[in-house]
Amino acid sequence: MDANGALVTAGLSYQAEHLTAAAFVEYSTTDYDTYNSFADAADIHGKGDNRYYGAGLYGYYDFLNGFYMDASFRGGRLRTKHETSDIHNAATGEAARYTLNENYMSAHIGTGYSVKLNDANQLNTSLKYLWTQTDSHDVTIAGDNFYFNKLTSNRIRLNAENQYNYNQNWSFLAGLGMEYEFNGKATGKTYGRFDIDAPSVRGFTTIGTLGVRFQPTANDRLNVDFKGNAFLGKREGGNLSVKLKYAF
Repeated sequence: MDANGALVTAGLSYQAEHLTAAAFVEYSTTDYDTYNSFADAADIHGKGDNRYYGAGLYGYYDFLNGFYMDASFRGGRLRTKHETSDIHNAATGEAARYTLNENYMSAHIGTGYSVKLNDANQLNTSLKYLWTQTDSHDVTIAGDNFYFNKLTSNRIRLNAENQYNYNQNWSFLAGLGMEYEFNGKATGKTYGRFDIDAPSVRGFTTIGTLGVRFQPTANDRLNVDFKGNAFLGKREGGNLSVKLKYAF
């Protein structure tokens, strides 16, 4: 599967001594292509899109000795569309396509340690557990009955990121992480009896990060992060992000 997408998240947070709490909304859109090869049949090319929107809560607790904990929960609605012109119903000629509308839930809990290495460098290490789940579905595709089980993802992510403060305005970010997916298997049946060969993203992915943080001298309440991530392993690809934060 090859996918290209975008995610927009916006929220408000409130800090009281050690604790920071936040509420946010999110919207994402992704277009994808699928490719399947078989020993005794022609290759299959499909395409589709995912759209989801939702809201969530986030909490962060600083122990003031370098250690911290954070957690989040989010949920919303997900629409998935898929179609291919390479598979047809032999009797009707109907092409294979479906649309699923479902709920999604996601949560994480993590801990970390931030240490000042010297006047210019701050190292932040973290360990997080991440969980995501979508609904199960019955659907008819080109006249055949299919049942898709709940899709569940369980991941652990270990990450280290260094912030180098070049001057009052600019900081440079560099990080390296490792993520392991325990499940991520899309299982299902057709006609209630026959198992579908299940694709899986179980395995290790290495994550590399490079970024820049800009803070105007005239306004220390504002900072902007520009980051790029590269993924190598079970998941391959990359993303670019921009984060704007204003404190008042």
